[in-house]
Amino acid sequence: MKLTFIGANHEVTGSCHCLEACGKKILVDYGMEQGGNVYENAELPFAIPDVDYILITHAHIDHTGLLPLLYAEGFRGQIFATQATCDLCNIMLKDSAHIQEMEAEWKNRKARRAGKQEVEPLYTINDAQGVLTHAITKMCCPSPTASGSASPMWATFWGLPPSRYGWRKRGWRRRSCSPATSETRISR
Repeated sequence: MKLTFIGANHEVTGSCHCLEACGKKILVDYGMEQGGNVYENAELPFAIPDVDYILITHAHIDHTGLLPLLYAEGFRGQIFATQATCDLCNIMLKDSAHIQEMEAEWKNRKARRAGKQEVEPLYTINDAQGVLTHAITKMCCPSPTASGSASPMWATFWGLPPSRYGWRKRGWRRRSCSPATSETRISR
């Protein structure tokens, strides 16, 4: 197993981590950098068409904003995210693509007047729509507990008992003790 930190190493935007395991190449997020770029993100250690899976932690643009660029450059693997994340990405990535296209159009009008070379948008609305067709949501959905309420995805993944997190009808609330400092033992 090899884990490479591609983006957001020294800053908080442009999140991207690369995991190589069991012959698979997995990206965790592929976000757009926002604001001033003090640090450059590292290059992916393999070709984009070789990416097998992408795991999206949440829909913020600094975690998903470059997914359409991956699609434009040949990504055709599977993307794992919650349904809510996919719903938000459907809106946000199309909006981001529209902004990319409008900005390129504005820059090109100025470039033509100045006799300079035209620019291409980073990605298009078609790229944003295309990447969303690779999303798989069913595998990341939390399973309901005995009481019928949904447990947090990470608690389901780790097999933590619902009683430790104080589930309530209105949702869940974490008790004050931290797992790192708690004396509570969790058995399977």
